[in-house]
Amino acid sequence: MKAVWYTVLAMLLLLTSCVKVPDGTLQDDLRNREIKFAVWVPESTEPAPLIVLSHGSGGHYSNFNWLTRVLVEHGYVVAAVNHPFNTTGNDTPEGVARAWDRPPDLSLLISELLSNPEWAAAIDSTRIGATGFSSGGYTVLALAGAVYDIDQMHAYCNSTEAGPECGLAVALPAADPDASSLLKDPRIKAVFAMAPGWGAATRSDSLEAIDIPVKIVAAEDDEILIPAHHAVYFDELIPDSVLVMLPKGGHFIFLSCSPMTRVADWFIDRFNLCGIGIDVDRDAVQKETAALAVQFFDQHLRAVE
Repeated sequence: MKAVWYTVLAMLLLLTSCVKVPDGTLQDDLRNREIKFAVWVPESTEPAPLIVLSHGSGGHYSNFNWLTRVLVEHGYVVAAVNHPFNTTGNDTPEGVARAWDRPPDLSLLISELLSNPEWAAAIDSTRIGATGFSSGGYTVLALAGAVYDIDQMHAYCNSTEAGPECGLAVALPAADPDASSLLKDPRIKAVFAMAPGWGAATRSDSLEAIDIPVKIVAAEDDEILIPAHHAVYFDELIPDSVLVMLPKGGHFIFLSCSPMTRVADWFIDRFNLCGIGIDVDRDAVQKETAALAVQFFDQHLRAVE
């Protein structure tokens, strides 16, 4: 029954957004992954900075049209993937749990864009940033140097401090030599993470070694990823990190809300995608978050104060 509800939720999430047709598919034969991607290019005659985007668990790149649109309006090329086995319409328990499978998807995307004449001319390869939400927030932090630790995740989920996310990671992974690989991509110069997850599974020494600027935005009342174990934990250990805590809004404040999202809330009461009962202006929060992202990337990719 749980699998049925996840499938319903995934399909409804897809219907909540105006979906951009994928611009291409990356075939990763080594990892047996077929990765669909989309690219948005601003009107510019000069090569522009690139921002790669990672959606949340079970999500879709179109869930963040509100952010993509603003970044493109401010002169950024934006590229995003749908992570195989952890995206709308293709979401598995293993895909939810295997957080380390996601970062290489974005690295592969960057390589494709920089080597493909269709996109390369539009991109300044020396100015690349990354942004993501929830599992996608962890994905982009891993590209900055964060390292996953399976034993640490198991210990956390078996402790009295275990958070709600332990119930969502329905298939906690077994030992995997790839899980604790360093997935850092030196081409990425700045990271903007929204409600990042997997903090409890991230090695502290890896966070202390991150050497690029990071900005984290999260809600104090996040009901899925308790900030103390995730957003605050990341911020306290990453040397060049700035944390912006929203007073309220919940975990899903960063997702668009539409009539279909409300239907998803009606069917699946364990999630509150539209923030029902939370007195907050969702559009205003997303507008503020998009402005913070532009300001952050302007400062670190364009040297604009």
